[in-house]
Amino acid sequence: MDEDLLVKKLQEVERSFGEAGADAARASLARWRERETDIEFRVSVPSPTAQRVLLAWCLRYGLTAYRTPRQRKTTMCVRVPRGFMHEVMWPRVESMAALIERETTDAVTRVIERWGGMSLGQDEAPTVQGALFGADGE
Repeated sequence: MDEDLLVKKLQEVERSFGEAGADAARASLARWRERETDIEFRVSVPSPTAQRVLLAWCLRYGLTAYRTPRQRKTTMCVRVPRGFMHEVMWPRVESMAALIERETTDAVTRVIERWGGMSLGQDEAPTVQGALFGADGE
C-alpha cells in the first residue's frame, strides 16, 4: 500500500465535497453554528477504521468525540449542528473510512497471497447447507 497515494486520495475525497482543509472546514462549521445550535449525535461506528477516521476528523476540525459511561465501544458522540453533521461531516467520514478500508483490505489480500503463494480468488468462505461436522463439532 502506497501511503502517500492514500493520503492524496483522502485529500481528493475531501475536495470532492467542496471546501477542503482544516481551515475551510472550521469556517464551514462556524457558519453552521451561526444558523443552528449544536446537538449531540450518537453514531454507531462498528468499524475500527471508521472510528479512527471520525476521531481524527474531530481532532482536525476542533471537535470532541466522546463516549458516555457504559456506552458501547462502537458508539461515539459528537456535538455539532444537525446540518453540518448530515451535509458536511458524516458524508466525508463515511467516504474516507470506505477508502481506507478498501485500500487496507487490498493490501492485506496481497500480503496473504504472497505468503501463501496462491490467489484467494474470493473474499470470504462460502456458505454451505447442512452441517459439515457431527453434533460434537468433530
